[in-house]
Amino acid sequence: MSGKRYHGNKIYLTYKVKVANPKFNPALPPHYKTNPRHLWVSKEIPVSKNPETFKTYKTNFDYDRERRGLGLHNDRKTWGDFVADLVRHSKAKKLKTHLRDIGTLKNFVRVLRPECLKHQLSMNELLKNPEAKFNYMKMAFAKVTDISYQEIQTYFEKRKVEGAMAGTLRGEYARLRAAFEMSIEWKYRLDNPVLQYPQPRAAQRRERFLNLKEEEDLLKAASARDSGEWLFALLFLDAGLRLEEACHARRKWVELPRNALAVTPWEGEDWSTKNYLIRDIPLTRRLRAALTIALKRSGAPKDPLIPGPNGIWHWRTMEKHFTALFKTAEIKGATIHTLRHTFCTRMHRKGVRLKTIKKWMGHQNIQTTEIYCHVDDQESQEEMRRADQEMPE
Repeated sequence: MSGKRYHGNKIYLTYKVKVANPKFNPALPPHYKTNPRHLWVSKEIPVSKNPETFKTYKTNFDYDRERRGLGLHNDRKTWGDFVADLVRHSKAKKLKTHLRDIGTLKNFVRVLRPECLKHQLSMNELLKNPEAKFNYMKMAFAKVTDISYQEIQTYFEKRKVEGAMAGTLRGEYARLRAAFEMSIEWKYRLDNPVLQYPQPRAAQRRERFLNLKEEEDLLKAASARDSGEWLFALLFLDAGLRLEEACHARRKWVELPRNALAVTPWEGEDWSTKNYLIRDIPLTRRLRAALTIALKRSGAPKDPLIPGPNGIWHWRTMEKHFTALFKTAEIKGATIHTLRHTFCTRMHRKGVRLKTIKKWMGHQNIQTTEIYCHVDDQESQEEMRRADQEMPE
């Protein structure tokens, strides 16, 4: 940050620059005040004595220095510069979600400027010049101000025609809104065109859970395969793991002496549990027996618990496998997340306290856990029948 100093009829804006060997640097003018201990050079710029003028100049000066420190462009004009700034900022500040930001930007260019796709480089060309990876997106528009409300409206209408789900559209809306908010902060434009378009509404669907027969049919269909789906299904049904947690599960997570599954982030790597929470989940007899068999295969503690074709299973691949399993077992309206709801509902019906279930599920607040505990029609009828017997006729 910069400061100020009054002298004569001007206010001097002062700031520091770090240089190498300032004491012996011949390029430094004599009026620079050097500090050999910290290798810093103090520099001053004369500005008008008008406080408002100085305040505006100081704000712009600090802003430009901050941008240069992040490696961002200073002209703040072209769409190409904005794309470069946005990608660089997302990679630096959003380690877990920057791929989604880039994916939304790719979709935005693909839908509105499909002619730019012919300039997309092949894999061999990218290996030679990785810096040119996003060049085809940079030529979509001339300036950021060329994007109006009509462009945003056209984008979402075309995405609906393509069959994008309501949840997907809500995510893209949030990421585009954040991107154009950054364009205002970085002084590319003065308004956010996304705010003029109404936020897509999420589809109101009733989350379900599996009954005992559906659970048996699913495990029977999974056991007929030899790709690890059966153990994946048990991790979902008996431990309540999330999909990515099951895909990233390691052999060292299984602690048979403690009869627990220790769900922990990967040390020094680019994956972590949601909310960075570490939790121990007690093993059911069925899951313990399955894990004991899985650990008999040779492998290091850091190896995947359920090895895939290329190391760990990719979550999209396993999602496709379970879609086929649900179809084979003739279970309609279910997803992998349904199995997590099933685990929570089962535990609640067995009398396990909500606070304990919250810990097993890895939730931050108990209100989220309550959403996962469902009441079916049969249970609702039984509750009413008991209540009706206690009421006077």
